Amino acid sequence: MCNREAPRVEQFARRNASKLTVVGLGTQDSLALAQKFVTKHAVVSARMFWDKSGKSWQFYGVPGQPAALLIKSGKVVGSWTGPLDEGAIEKLLV
Repeated sequence: MCNREAPRVEQFARRNASKLTVVGLGTQDSLALAQKFVTKHAVVSARMFWDKSGKSWQFYGVPGQPAALLIKSGKVVGSWTGPLDEGAIEKLLV
């Protein structure tokens, strides 16, 4: 999630809290900057994690920000780069 996407992701997470858990996975910059980002954007509905090694992004093939993955039962069933595609994600939630 990036600065531009943060409000949309937070709203999406809040609206769909009963259907999914939104997780933010920080690997760039520093943990201190990630914590400031969470505070600045009032990210409360998405769970935020920090991975200073960046291996989580490598594991999931995340090319950069913004990007999203939909994981169901441990399997990636959708992935996107660029702006959050709420419609595509909601279709896969059924």
